Amino acid sequence: MNTKFIALQPLRISGGWYIIQNKFIDIEPSSIISEDDRLWFHFTEDILQLKHKQRNIIIDLGWYPDIDPNGNYRVVAVSNEDWENPIDRFESRSKKEITNKIEYLIKKFSQNLHI
Repeated sequence: MNTKFIALQPLRISGGWYIIQNKFIDIEPSSIISEDDRLWFHFTEDILQLKHKQRNIIIDLGWYPDIDPNGNYRVVAVSNEDWENPIDRFESRSKKEITNKIEYLIKKFSQNLHI
């Protein structure tokens, strides 16, 4: 696989959010074969971070442990930068499940006035 041209994972991001960082690639981890080991360097603790403009909510995505083929995606939502007490947390090895969860959280925190 040519790693120079890896597309980013498409996401539905509603108004009010801005992207702090996006390195969320459109590759399902289960599809990586041994000769593509260099792809694991894309699976780090700092993959995606979104912040709501009016509310102090952050959605953060990482891969844990960092660059480990046996790891998982982890998405957390935090309010007021309280990383010790996330308001939501979800883990999966599935890019599809993580993408669905991120889009759910975006929609949830865009529509709800109260957490």
